[in-house]
Amino acid sequence: MRLSGGPLSQFTFEATNACNLTCLHCLRDKSGARHDLDLRLVDRLLSEGRPLGLHAASLTGGEPTIHPKFDDLLDLLGRHEIAFTFVTNGWNFLEVYPKLARYQERRLLAPIMFSLDGATPETHDAIRRPGSFRRVMQAVSACHAREIEFTFQLIVNRLNLPELERFGLMGALLGAKALFYGLILPTPQALDADLVPAPDDVRRARDTVARLAHALSCEVHSTPTFARARPEMDCPALRRSVLNVDCRGRLTFCCHLSGLVGASDEDQDIIADLNETPLEVALERLTDRIAEFHKARLRDLAQGSLGPTDDFPCQYCQRKFGKLGWMAGYPTSPWTPPAAS
Repeated sequence: MRLSGGPLSQFTFEATNACNLTCLHCLRDKSGARHDLDLRLVDRLLSEGRPLGLHAASLTGGEPTIHPKFDDLLDLLGRHEIAFTFVTNGWNFLEVYPKLARYQERRLLAPIMFSLDGATPETHDAIRRPGSFRRVMQAVSACHAREIEFTFQLIVNRLNLPELERFGLMGALLGAKALFYGLILPTPQALDADLVPAPDDVRRARDTVARLAHALSCEVHSTPTFARARPEMDCPALRRSVLNVDCRGRLTFCCHLSGLVGASDEDQDIIADLNETPLEVALERLTDRIAEFHKARLRDLAQGSLGPTDDFPCQYCQRKFGKLGWMAGYPTSPWTPPAAS
């Protein structure tokens, strides 16, 4: 099964900000304290969300499977009859997958998303960790053995740009339900490692992915980071179909704005602390913030004030939420917005 879209359909829970890998393209600031999502809060939110149409969940991180109560978290979703998936680097999937059968039998398990950042071990492992490509392939074998559906997500960066077609063919041959192409977003670490492609290279890559979507037998999608921004932007966060709850239990505007490394002001995208605020009240605030965002976007369009990389939706949002001030230290990067250069 796959998770459905539409208004108020899905929670995205950042299960933990901890991870067992140190990927070069990671967006998250790991300098602070570790936080693991409180299961009592999840229990309450699932109860409050069901009457509002929230019937599915995606678990992210960090690496969600290292939440100290990951099994209990899955049991909680099962008790609420919530269809779920999780995004994983696959490192410890062989320890996890035997526990998934009970949810698969109840049709609550949506395709598992594996992060895979290259069509070769050399490319993927250079970004993540030696041996991590092999771990993902072992996880895929386990999925085939248990008939668990899975997808792949690739974060497009300078190292894997030559492998986009090869990755697509590999994913289709391995039996992936779908392939998701995202885009690396600038961080100090990614820029220092020269992982961020030039904007024109990414635009050509978007055309390549569009052609793959017509050529491959499996589904091919561009995530919001990689998609082309339309005049009036449209993504799951702005449609309010996906609600992002961070590892501290706060409703945020979007997962791609949450806890960004380099950002000095993390509070602009926080809508409400759900530990203290009922979900319905938080949703009212979120609705108002989304309306304000669309109005600001229309003003930018009318005044012709879009920046040179604002055709990348997440780059535009990060700029509008004041998350890119640190890029003033990278004045020669083509991704540095004019206000920060």
